[in-house]
Amino acid sequence: MLADGKVDPAGLITGTVGLDGVPAAFEALARPDDHAKIIIDPGRTAAPAPGGR
Repeated sequence: MLADGKVDPAGLITGTVGLDGVPAAFEALARPDDHAKIIIDPGRTAAPAPGGR
């Protein structure tokens, strides 16, 4: 459904981090009221604090 464009996942993505932000992303995902999915972007050099909804 994603590949067909029938579902837009943008509403589920609550943050984006680089590889150096992975530990903080896992801590953030422990707060399910704040986060649903955090994207790991290996090309990102800085790791901003994942923002909540």
